[in-house]
Amino acid sequence: MERGLASLAPGGRYCEIGKRDILENSQLDMKTFLENKSFLSCQIDIRLQQDHDGVQYTLEQVVRLFEERKLNPIPKTVFHIADYLEAFRTMAKGQHIGKVVFEIGEYVPDKFELHGDILHEKATYLVTGAFGGIGQALVRWMQKMGAKHLVMVSRSEAKSAAAHRTLEFLKRKGVEIYTFAADVSDYDSIQRILDQLNSSDIPPLRGVFHLAGVVDETLLPDLTPEQFDIVMRCKAESAYHLHELTKEEQLDIFLLMSSVTTLRGQSSQPAYCAANAALDALAEYRHKIGLPALSLQMGAVRGAGYLEGRADTIKVLESQGFCTLHINEVTEFLGRLLNGYTKPVVCFANQDWTAAANFTHRTNLKFCHLMDDASLNKADSQVSLEDLENMVKQKLSQMIFQSPEDIDITKPMIDYGVDSLMAAEMVTWASKELGVTISQLDILGGISTSVLLEKAVEKNVVLPLMES
Repeated sequence: MERGLASLAPGGRYCEIGKRDILENSQLDMKTFLENKSFLSCQIDIRLQQDHDGVQYTLEQVVRLFEERKLNPIPKTVFHIADYLEAFRTMAKGQHIGKVVFEIGEYVPDKFELHGDILHEKATYLVTGAFGGIGQALVRWMQKMGAKHLVMVSRSEAKSAAAHRTLEFLKRKGVEIYTFAADVSDYDSIQRILDQLNSSDIPPLRGVFHLAGVVDETLLPDLTPEQFDIVMRCKAESAYHLHELTKEEQLDIFLLMSSVTTLRGQSSQPAYCAANAALDALAEYRHKIGLPALSLQMGAVRGAGYLEGRADTIKVLESQGFCTLHINEVTEFLGRLLNGYTKPVVCFANQDWTAAANFTHRTNLKFCHLMDDASLNKADSQVSLEDLENMVKQKLSQMIFQSPEDIDITKPMIDYGVDSLMAAEMVTWASKELGVTISQLDILGGISTSVLLEKAVEKNVVLPLMES
């Protein structure tokens, strides 16, 4: 900004359309205004809010000036999107005039299709745990997907205001609802429900959605057989009863709501993990014998269910790597799965696997390929100082177009022409490849390559093992 003002002739006008200098409260040398120069700030987004019609009029005048050839577009240099590295290097040199533009070529976005008609009007669908938060969200989604006959089973009937609102919503949409208060872990209770449905004049049962379950936050050493039995009966044993009692039916869907905790473990919920593992095994078995089955290993969900209104619990889960999904994301993904996906067990979760690694056994390498490269443990090979120096020199040489041999690691990077754009690239690279946190200000302030190497050594950097 200061250089721009200095380049003006006396009486010139400088119009700032950017925000960085303003937001950073940058200082101006006031003496420059002795030459009758003007400094103007034009923030189009803010002016649109304050004077929409005025902005529209101004833009129309600008367009007219272009049409009359009184104004001409600024020069541009075009790169194909595949050559983005070369484009950034050209910008970094600062020798181009005008704008650098990417040419993407012909691009047709994927057609988005709403997954309607997954469920059918002339079919009945049974949902357990139907009056829980996720159950209510699911039945609303099922109505949207075409369901007109829903059997809603829960240990207790609709008692909450939210449950009554859900029932009223479904009725307004023309859905026939059949509610049952039953313990789904009891074989006879499920048998009575199915017998009653079969003797009624309703469409045949075509789908089972098993959401019922109990979470017990008890560590394994403190877990009693009674606690374990409650969790297993409600989630796993009830699923097996549903399997036994419907295996002769012509089902299209047999959905079991499992959990990502089964995939990665959760020390505070051993019984819950075991119960969900049983669901996964049942889905695998049904798939093997030719019956429909899908066990969805779902991650932490916000917007409905257990975590709704529990901000402290969400924070704890996120610290352990369990980031949340919104219930709308879950139902949208479920629609895709039910529209022809054939695998019996699917995990759908928003996981920070690097954070999760801190809560699993250190020898567990199951998810190391999903972790940040810089966070891989000592199973990789240790890097020598010489290796690090070669890595950093190689990266710097690519940016400044000099031979690595010509780089003096004791010199500040800015002495080699590293600007703010290159500094941003170096910051990202150092974080990803070396696990080192530096800022653009560090580099632009004169940090040398040797200091970066010292930081990397302190971090005890490792490199992935190379394939032979």
